[in-house]
Amino acid sequence: MFTRIRKFKGATTKIGCVLLFSFIGQGALAEDSNEMKLTADGRFPLLEELCDFTENLARLTMMRRQSGDPLSEVMSDAKHSDAVFNYNNTARDMALAAYDSPRYSVLDNKKTAIDDFTNEWALACYKAQR
Repeated sequence: MFTRIRKFKGATTKIGCVLLFSFIGQGALAEDSNEMKLTADGRFPLLEELCDFTENLARLTMMRRQSGDPLSEVMSDAKHSDAVFNYNNTARDMALAAYDSPRYSVLDNKKTAIDDFTNEWALACYKAQR
C-alpha cells in the first residue's frame, strides 16, 4: 500500500480531499460540536466519528511526512481542515507534530512511524471523551 502512495505522491492530497468531503457528506461535525454538552467529568460525549476522522487524518498526515511532501502544502491542507470542521488548530498541531518526527528511508520504519503516530492521535481523542 505505502509503495503505491510513494509512486503516486500527488495522490495523497486527493486521498485527503476524499476523506474530507466524504466526512462533510456524513453531516457537519462543526455544527454538532458547538451544541455538545460536556459530561460531569468535563469531557466530551463519545463521538466515535470524530476519533475515526482524527485517526484517518493522523495517518494521512504522517504518510505525507514520510513520503516527503512539503510542509507548506500539508499546512495549507491543515488550515482548510481546521476551518471546515472547526477543529481548533488540531490539524495544524498534527501537521507540526508529524514534521517534528524524523523521515525514514526504510519502508518498515516508515510504516512503524505512521502506525505509532496514528495510534497516538486516536488514543488522545478517545481519552478526551468519556
